Amino acid sequence: MSAFVVSRAHIDALVTAAVFGVVECRLIDGFQPPYFQARPLNVAKVHLLGEHLWRENVISVRHRYPGNRSLDHDRFYTFPTENGAYKTPVLLPVVHVLKLIECYAYQSCEHDGWETSDAARFCRDLTQRLITCLPGYEAAPWAVD
Repeated sequence: MSAFVVSRAHIDALVTAAVFGVVECRLIDGFQPPYFQARPLNVAKVHLLGEHLWRENVISVRHRYPGNRSLDHDRFYTFPTENGAYKTPVLLPVVHVLKLIECYAYQSCEHDGWETSDAARFCRDLTQRLITCLPGYEAAPWAVD
């Protein structure tokens, strides 16, 4: 299995979906998982969410490739802002974000702590939340007799 550090744009897309929603639906009050302590939602906390996701991905790649010196420099993640406020987000289709979550999780699962990490929980929880945004979900039967 190989792993790579996802792009800043990839993290932006995950954070945007969590905070603002997707094309098919807006997430009411944003998706604010308690384990990231995102309430009240503000720019600093959104930066921290993205930074946490980015660092978990780096931990995975470092574990997979311990001799890789290209990851030794410290980079910081910041969510795009303009004049101290959120930049107008570009919302993606729900199926696109679900695929981005799958890619991120695949790249970040190389170390033993992944399954119990906040980032893994974030991926599982956001996936469950986004599934309800899929076209036809609300109209689908709850059970089949």
